[in-house]
Order: sequence, then C-alpha cells, then structure tokens
Amino acid sequence: MYFIREGDIDLWRVDLDLLEHTPASLRARLSPEELIHASSFRHDRDKGRFLTHKSALREILGGYLGLEPEDVRFVRDRWGKPNVANPDTDALEFNTSHSGGISLIVVRRGGKVGVDIEKVIPDFPWREVAPKALNESEIRALELLPAEQKSDAFYAIWTRKEALAKAVGLGLRLDLPALQVPTDARLTDWSLSRARLQHGEVDCALVDLECCVGFRAALALVGSTAEAGNLICRAFAQVRY
Repeated sequence: MYFIREGDIDLWRVDLDLLEHTPASLRARLSPEELIHASSFRHDRDKGRFLTHKSALREILGGYLGLEPEDVRFVRDRWGKPNVANPDTDALEFNTSHSGGISLIVVRRGGKVGVDIEKVIPDFPWREVAPKALNESEIRALELLPAEQKSDAFYAIWTRKEALAKAVGLGLRLDLPALQVPTDARLTDWSLSRARLQHGEVDCALVDLECCVGFRAALALVGSTAEAGNLICRAFAQVRY
C-alpha cells in the first residue's frame, strides 16, 4: 500500500525494459482496450514497453487505492484524458509520459497534475516544429543560444508546455504558442506560469525534473507555487506477475 498526503506529489520512474520477455500473466491485468492497443505495435520491444507501462501504472495506482492491478478502472474525459473510474478514489489524480524506454508516472491527491518526458535528439530540427509550439519570444530566446545548446533548450520549453497542457486537461488541444513558459536553462524550483483557457487564465506551477541523462522532463500542477506540496521521487523496481 502507498500513502500520499493532500497536495503532495509522488513521481515514479519506470524502466520499460525491466523485463526481457513480457510474461503472459501481465496481459491478464489489462483491459480489452489496452490489449487491442498492444496488438497494434509492429515491434516486440514497443509492445513489451507498452505492456510494462500499463501494468506498472495499474500496480502503482492499485497500491494507493487498495486494489489489485486488474481491478483499477479508467474513464476518459471529454478531451480524452484518462482518470480513475473506481469509486472512493479520494481525489487521486495521475498523469503519465514515456520516451526512449523510460516512463514517468505522477500521482497527486487533491489537485490536477501533468508530466512530460522526452529523449533529447542532439540534432533535432527544432526550427521545423517551433512555429507550431513556440511563440516569437521563445524562438528568439533559442536563436540567441550557442548552436550546441539549442536542441536541449527546445526540449526544455517543449516539455514544460506539454506538462502544463496535460495538467489543465487539454493536451495538444491547447494553443501551445499562446502558452507562455519560462525559457530558463533549468527550473530547479517551482515557477509560476499561466494557461489561457476559454473561461480565463489558470495559475499553474512548473518545475524541471532531473530524472536521467539524455532526457528532458517537466512537471506541472494546477494552482500556485504555494500549493505545491512535497515532491517525492520513487523508483519502480519490479513488475509483479
């Protein structure tokens, strides 16, 4: 069983290559929808990572809810964001992101939360993507950096925007260029940002995550920096099967 206090945030890091072979027993804990999704992967490695990610998510959430992994149920909201559907979840919120064999699962009680992780590609053609995600001031900030720092800086801004968009529940439906986030090299402390929604602006808090070398990751929550509780980093060591 896992316990989390109101406002606190648990961040789980999962190595998606924990299992060299995916046991058949892992499939028994997944939903028909998840199994259909798993069957769509062409490569065994990608399928194994997906099964490990979903199994770990169910195991982690079940630990907070006092449920077996296969008994955790999910429902998607109008924007497609998954939420726990079991009764008496006591305001448990979660979000996930995975890239390059690493998965991050964040759990918060009493407030919305979002996370994003991306494996950094040193020569990523960020200029081709920038107009769809960055505003003019953010692009200018990147242009002023030395060439060897531009890709990493792009991923820093991108993960912050993704995490923030996921926290407010809209994901890529949010107008990312209109979303202003800090362009600092590192956000080691919570930083205030605002998401502009149809009904007005929403205060959000952002922080970078130092989870592993060669990756960029960010965490966002809806609320002010004062509402950010303790951030507790956990390593998911083993999938039970």
